[in-house]
Amino acid sequence: MIFFRLGPRGSAAYGTGVYHWFLGTTSELSLVLGVGELAQALGVLVIAAPAWGITRITKSRLASRHPVELAEVSLGNGRKRSFVRKHWCWLVVFAVIVVIRIASHGSGDSTSTAIYYFEKGDGAYSVGFFHKAIQDYDEAIRLDPQFALAYNNRGNAYGELGQNERAIQDYGEAIRFDPQPADAYYNRAISYGILGQYERAIQDYEQAIRLDPQAADAYYNRAIAYRNLGETERAIQDYDEAIRLDPQYASAYNNRAIVYHDLGEYTRAIQDYDEAIRLDPQYAKVYNNRGEAYQAIGKSEEAQRDFAKAKELGYP
Repeated sequence: MIFFRLGPRGSAAYGTGVYHWFLGTTSELSLVLGVGELAQALGVLVIAAPAWGITRITKSRLASRHPVELAEVSLGNGRKRSFVRKHWCWLVVFAVIVVIRIASHGSGDSTSTAIYYFEKGDGAYSVGFFHKAIQDYDEAIRLDPQFALAYNNRGNAYGELGQNERAIQDYGEAIRFDPQPADAYYNRAISYGILGQYERAIQDYEQAIRLDPQAADAYYNRAIAYRNLGETERAIQDYDEAIRLDPQYASAYNNRAIVYHDLGEYTRAIQDYDEAIRLDPQYAKVYNNRGEAYQAIGKSEEAQRDFAKAKELGYP
């Protein structure tokens, strides 16, 4: 099985093949490198290194894109590249294992060869080489035209490159060949949302939630779609559910606060901003947002203190 959740609530993992990478909750980045059958014989190499303390892992089966952002700092390609720069020694280990994999690959049948290219694509994706990942997924799909996971992950790579129409096509193929996993619907919903097609996004989030009722990210993103359609009460309900499923979800508190702010319910907004800051004291955007809420109710001193803190943490 494979899953990726990248970005502000990120995790990426490949459970049975070469790459298993996830971002955790406590400033820890874990990278697990296995090598197919070799991993079964030798076990799994685990590398823990400092990362960015962003979120905790949530369960998934397929590769999932990061939740949509709403008025908050995003995790972009720069941070992914910084891992390569800061932890190049671990990538040497990574390269050695890939060489072993290549040497042991042999001719094999088309299915095993497709899996090999699929694993290569995951490795390229995990370090931000999205064009290379697409090339490898292309080959995996050529060898196995019904390889749903490869379509799904190629869609993720297209999404990272801003090619959401092509991503949607790939997610559709992933669903056609394997309609049960929730994440292909979830991923396609994100692309629809980015393109402003919120009704379609909501339909896909609903399907993702039906297949995985514990998916806090799906509720979180559907709330954003509802807000963009002006359905604020439904947005709040979805943020409520996301928080119920994941009480540590700082972004959900921030986003729910923004909806309360939109409605002029500044006291409730401030309460949610407080909780987001308690969960993530380095969350610069939330200080700015809370400052605006304080300013709206005439608390200028508190507002200026929050604006200063946001600027100190790097908020523009």
